[in-house]
Amino acid sequence: MFGMTFGDVLRSKQRPMRDYVTIGSAPADEVPAQVGSENYASKALVECKVYIEQLKRELGDPPLGAQLKTKAFPHDYGTYHEVVCFYDDHEGRAYALRCESEGPLLWDNISQQRLAHLFAEDLGHIED
Repeated sequence: MFGMTFGDVLRSKQRPMRDYVTIGSAPADEVPAQVGSENYASKALVECKVYIEQLKRELGDPPLGAQLKTKAFPHDYGTYHEVVCFYDDHEGRAYALRCESEGPLLWDNISQQRLAHLFAEDLGHIED
């Protein structure tokens, strides 16, 4: 530790920045909530949550070096949300790329039911 500044020590203790692959906010052939539309954020977050569940059902749980999460991105018309796969290693990267290239094209029956239930629940809170 001799010759290191306090900042060097802090930086050496920080976790390395994780890379990620953007997967999307819904299956490829579905029309997701649109930025700027009414209740966009609520709808998009629900869709992302259900999409992550479906990706895990169809492609399996991520390996230890990967994690499916919802990430917010800035846009001219506001913030938009998408599913991303963060990864730390080669195995995690392979899973992320698999999600991107082999992800579902359409909502499955379970996702359709979940969306209907969650949208009804979420929109009920908005209207109260």
